[in-house]
Amino acid sequence: MPLSGLVRAEHDRGLLGRLLGRDPALHAYELGDLDDFFWPYTSWFRRGGQVALLYHGAVPPTLLALAGPGGR
Repeated sequence: MPLSGLVRAEHDRGLLGRLLGRDPALHAYELGDLDDFFWPYTSWFRRGGQVALLYHGAVPPTLLALAGPGGR
């Protein structure tokens, strides 16, 4: 299986910002959660250029896994 097919935890805010910034309207919530205030309440996952966010600062936790045309 190619590396891009694996889901892995991601901790690099700069990389996440670049990936999410390709479609800032779609990923507005995720981009906001990169802020220092929200960061401790987030867990990020990535498969290639696709990003998922688990926000655990509320009950129940919220999973955001949005994709635009072409899966990004």
